[in-house]
Parts: sequence; structure tokens; C-alpha cells
Amino acid sequence: MANQYGIKVTHDFGPPGWIAGSDCNVLLFRTKLEAEKALDRIRKDPHYLWKGSAEAAVFTGFGKK
Repeated sequence: MANQYGIKVTHDFGPPGWIAGSDCNVLLFRTKLEAEKALDRIRKDPHYLWKGSAEAAVFTGFGKK
């Protein structure tokens, strides 16, 4: 299976997390560029607050770096 990309959020504490949609599933994209564009849209949305860093990254599953 080809890599899928998500938006990984890291904090000063705990493992990284992944942005999920309204269906509670991780938002996944076919390419890193698609994930980066989605992250740009999310960063412009006033409903989100950023306290950690976020980046488009290969989705490795939960509990993995």
C-alpha cells in the first residue's frame, strides 16, 4: 500500500497526534502536497487554536513516531 499523509501535531508532552475529521477518523491524503494544502486551510480557520507544531507527514499509525 502506498504511503498516506496526515497532519501530525506534536506537543512538549506525550506522543504526537493526528488531525481527525468530524467522523473522528484521521484525515488522510494521497500526497504530501494535499496534506500541506489542508493544513494551510486549517491554520486559517479561526475555530482551531495552535499550541503545538503541526506538519504534513506520512501517517504511521497511532503510538508511533
